[in-house]
Amino acid sequence: MAGKTPPRSRSNHAEALRDSEALYRSLVDHLPQNIFRKDLKHRLTFANKRYCSMLGQPLESLIGKTDSDLFPPHLARKYIKDDLRVMKTGAILEAEEAHVLPDGKGIHVQVVKTPLYNASGRLIGVQGIFWDVTERHEMQQRLQQMNDELLETSITDALTGAYNRLYLSRELPVVISGFSRAPGILSAVMFDIDDFKKVNDTYGHDAGDQALRCCARSVKGLLRRKSDLLLRLGGDEFVALLYGNEASEKFSLAFARQLLGTVRSADIPAERARGGKIRITLSIGVASLTADDLRDPDCIEDLLKRADRALYVAKERGKNRVVSLGPKTATVPAATPKTRKRA
Repeated sequence: MAGKTPPRSRSNHAEALRDSEALYRSLVDHLPQNIFRKDLKHRLTFANKRYCSMLGQPLESLIGKTDSDLFPPHLARKYIKDDLRVMKTGAILEAEEAHVLPDGKGIHVQVVKTPLYNASGRLIGVQGIFWDVTERHEMQQRLQQMNDELLETSITDALTGAYNRLYLSRELPVVISGFSRAPGILSAVMFDIDDFKKVNDTYGHDAGDQALRCCARSVKGLLRRKSDLLLRLGGDEFVALLYGNEASEKFSLAFARQLLGTVRSADIPAERARGGKIRITLSIGVASLTADDLRDPDCIEDLLKRADRALYVAKERGKNRVVSLGPKTATVPAATPKTRKRA
């Protein structure tokens, strides 16, 4: 009769459909990735052997279960949230994320999720595939750590642990741009060791190195905030940069005076000295900028020049003291030519 499919044709069609399903299952069951499908209520409707093996359960016991039945609550909530986003937007989700195995072991997986449609184009759920990338993740972490360590080495003075001039030119501008977006004051406390050449000539360079370490150690012991920095500009010259709402001129002067006293009372190991120890003093110059000043691209150069001028004045007035340049508009007499040579 016209319009009816012959029994043999229907049989052939059913057999072809079974073959297609068998071929699909054979394909996905032998892939090294985890493959799954879920319906609109987040219930599993399909999983390949790899997925079942990962969970340690046969497919029959997994069908109908949700992520809340299979994974820790925080992961289940994330997976369901991701599924809803994929189904709502129709967009493909690709990400690397943390995953927890049934034995509690944490791994990292690469996951891809897509919407799932039936033959008529109606959304019926979500399907996904994921695979273990823990080794890759750990390697990337190690490489990042190595890069961070190399960067830290390149911008850090090996003797004192203070940042160096490379940090000043390459990293500090980025830090300062962040400071300019928040209210606060940036102060520079610049100092050097009085008669440092005499220390080296009289007691040896080992004693000089010990003196430099003592200065750096003393500053670090006084720094209180993550935003505070210590840089070694070269030789025996350092600068501490203090930033914050309370980093006023009064605060910076108190910091500088405390540093002066701490270093002055420290015993510096020196084999050539009587008693095996020496004492040193510092000359310190202080200058400050407001957040508005920090918007000027030349602000750091200006700040360091002003702190350097204050340091020279401290030398000129007899060393072993703190001098502040005051507000940016203030002027301080320039040091005379004979005092331009550091001592």
